[in-house]
Amino acid sequence: MRDDTPNIIASAAITLPLATLALIARLIARRITKAGYGIDDAFSVVGWLGSVALMTNGMIWITDGLGKPMENGLTDDFTFYDKNRLAWIHMWTTSFTYTFAIAFSKFAILAFYWRLFQFSDIRIPIQVLSCITVAWFLLRLFMVCLQCLPLTALWDGTQEERAAKCHIKESTFFFSTVLTHVLIDCAILILPAIEVGKLHLPKGQKFAVIALFAFGAMTCLASIFVLIESFKFESDSKEMTLQMGLHYAWSIAECNFAVIAACLPMLRPVARRVLPGSFLTSNSGGQSTQFSAPFNAPFSNGIRLTGVSKTRSRENDGGSSTHELASNSGGPPDIYDMAEWPHGTQTTISSPFRKYTSAKDYESGEAGIRVNEETDISVQRRDDQV
Repeated sequence: MRDDTPNIIASAAITLPLATLALIARLIARRITKAGYGIDDAFSVVGWLGSVALMTNGMIWITDGLGKPMENGLTDDFTFYDKNRLAWIHMWTTSFTYTFAIAFSKFAILAFYWRLFQFSDIRIPIQVLSCITVAWFLLRLFMVCLQCLPLTALWDGTQEERAAKCHIKESTFFFSTVLTHVLIDCAILILPAIEVGKLHLPKGQKFAVIALFAFGAMTCLASIFVLIESFKFESDSKEMTLQMGLHYAWSIAECNFAVIAACLPMLRPVARRVLPGSFLTSNSGGQSTQFSAPFNAPFSNGIRLTGVSKTRSRENDGGSSTHELASNSGGPPDIYDMAEWPHGTQTTISSPFRKYTSAKDYESGEAGIRVNEETDISVQRRDDQV
């Protein structure tokens, strides 16, 4: 006798803990970077809650025979009609929770792309995919809630009554909506790979970044299996619990993979703590640094930059005009978590002696940076009507 219950349990037991750990690590990473939580974090949490709800519904349905033939467990008090009715109720709640889990995981990824690629040509495709995803989400909810009029006809009526009152066949509903979101997943997967390929990163880091984003391929693979099971689904089948077994197992895996894919690119700050020496955590190039040199040269009357040559002594005492002001060690996150950096590209020069305004005020033999004049230039654009 066929029994898909172990497949459902294994799918939930393996993928849900991984999704939970990924979400927790994501939230911890946001605390580490002190960037605060964003809308994409909220979307990830809602997507995870949808996955938990889907898994919970599946575990309850297992007690009602999910994954086993309909004849299994029938009694005088629990007839075929009762079991079939429960199966249709569970399938409706499955469609509802699945929609939230998949849609909000997509929203989280797209919101992250929007923050990450702020000055990129792919922002228009991101907007297009966001609109398509919102449309998919609303349309699927509309079809779930109004596929039968009244909705209770989906599970209360006979097969003939269901055919008369339900204007959307369940098999058509499954296949069309799953096919659409598989195509959306593929488009979401391709976007960052193209953009990251243009960046001037070391090969190791570029491969790591693409691999992080490409974990979404696991979601696409699970979606394809869900699509195959949806194609096999028969609305008038008398073995509802049996034909939904593998479908449910792949749906759970797909939703949890989607949560992981949404969280994984955000985990670099955590990786720094766990694997501080790996190529995944090395900084390829700082974009912001603080420079505070231990000046030992006298203050004098300043240094004319055009007349200074780079010598070992000058470089060591901070007087060289070519002294490195932006190093690789003090910069902000690179492409892995660039979206976490709230300050943009900065170079900050600081001196512990800024309280002295001239060489006369400075009595010790140490040096600092003296500003003779300060000029603020403000440029504003005016659209005057001529």
